[in-house]
Amino acid sequence: MRFVSLSTFLFLAVASQAAVAQHDAHRMFTLVGPTATENFGAAQAVAGDINLDGCADIVIGARYANANAGAVYVFSGRNGALLYTFNGTAVSGQLGYVVSGAGDVDRDGFPDIVAGAPYANGSTGQVVVFSGRTGAVIWTLNGVSSGERFGFSVGDAGDVNRDGNADVIVGVPSGNAGTGQAVVFSGKDGKVLYTFNGDSAADSFGQSVDGAGDVNLDGFPDLVAGAPLDDNNGTSSGMVRLLSGKDGSILRSIDGAAGEQLGFWVSGGGDINRDAFADVVASAYGANRVDTYSGRDGTRIWGYVGQAGESFGWTCAGAGDVDKDGYADFIGGKGSASSTTDPGVSRVISGRTGQALLTFQGYQVGGGGDINGDGYSDVIAGTWLLNGVCWVYSGKQLSLRSDVHEIPLTTGGTQNLTLDAGVAQANRNYWIFGSVTGTKPGITLQGVDIPLNPDPYTDLLIANINAPNFVRFRGTLDANGAATAALQVPNNLPPGSITLYHAFLVYNGSTFYMASNGASVLLK
Repeated sequence: MRFVSLSTFLFLAVASQAAVAQHDAHRMFTLVGPTATENFGAAQAVAGDINLDGCADIVIGARYANANAGAVYVFSGRNGALLYTFNGTAVSGQLGYVVSGAGDVDRDGFPDIVAGAPYANGSTGQVVVFSGRTGAVIWTLNGVSSGERFGFSVGDAGDVNRDGNADVIVGVPSGNAGTGQAVVFSGKDGKVLYTFNGDSAADSFGQSVDGAGDVNLDGFPDLVAGAPLDDNNGTSSGMVRLLSGKDGSILRSIDGAAGEQLGFWVSGGGDINRDAFADVVASAYGANRVDTYSGRDGTRIWGYVGQAGESFGWTCAGAGDVDKDGYADFIGGKGSASSTTDPGVSRVISGRTGQALLTFQGYQVGGGGDINGDGYSDVIAGTWLLNGVCWVYSGKQLSLRSDVHEIPLTTGGTQNLTLDAGVAQANRNYWIFGSVTGTKPGITLQGVDIPLNPDPYTDLLIANINAPNFVRFRGTLDANGAATAALQVPNNLPPGSITLYHAFLVYNGSTFYMASNGASVLLK
């Protein structure tokens, strides 16, 4: 697996210059599939802190890998390192068609991962739950009927039976004689807890499923499922259904209008309107829209419409509180590609105002976790085009950005750094410091929080600040409060793996003004 610079893709962008600028200013790193044929990035999710290092991690599916058996990759949110590769075993099963964090299924203190292979066993389908601690298979769940596409969607159901083990929900859009199903499985023993059936043939109920949080405040996590081809309110009006985790009853059904395909994609949304009830996010793909609905009474909170021709709502997700205003936000991606080089468009929408906060690249989206550990919720967005790409975005604009996040020890290379402290810091001095032990808890000097742990690398860099490896690691910001620097890694270094972290401090004399975010580079 490799990382590439944003410049590789900028010439392909069809988004506005503003969108490109936001893409660059918030991009933490970029993950690219190993081959053009894997479909890497067609499924992705923020998966929780798999390795318990304080940063949420990322899971990406590659359904066409291994001769269509599929694969799932898990990456560190801390430095982008590859943590696990899970290869599909069912011929043409397409493991990684969908992926999700699963919560702590086996109750070992580590969050786990769930992935679907809906075309396994003659499209009967299969779902595999993997351990976040060891990478071993916890459960393999199989469909029951040929062609039902068990595992077309998967999600973290929460602990619906309150036995201490997180449970999983699986979508089966052609199950139950074609009406579709959503099935909840126990994390403790893999047994079926609930089976929810669609209303009518070809409704595609279960095309998308997820845990919804506690939408009715009864103390049990609830569930959400979409049926985008339901005809309750006109042809393909679509329907979103909220389901009780306590007793398996239907809490509420929300119908779209004719042709809207409401429920094409669904997600738990967190508390979007701050009424203490968990809310849900659902796309109306046929209407170019992503909606949010109140868990309390089912009323629409916000509906965000994409630009003409975008087919906005190809995917959507709860994003957590991206802008730290106290409201849960949400993200949606468009589904209409202008060409095989179109990087796509995704938007983070404010839960407080319903307006777009940030515009990024990517079709397939995920969110809801703090990937870089800075206290802001972050998001991911990607595309199966361009060899398969996942862009990892910070909810907070980054003042220190880099073009690559991995350099091979055998060949060496350069990490180019962009410093953007803002015009308020114009013409002041900066100093880039380093750490090998990470960004938490960091250190506070004169009231300025520097996200680096002081260690021997800090001392080494300070003592050798003028060494040729550390290009412009100390200098003066320009009239815009900006500068550039570079870390040059020589070739033929001893084998191993180490992550270097850097951040800059703005100062004049003995006065400290601000510190940047931390930026990492993995040497391996």
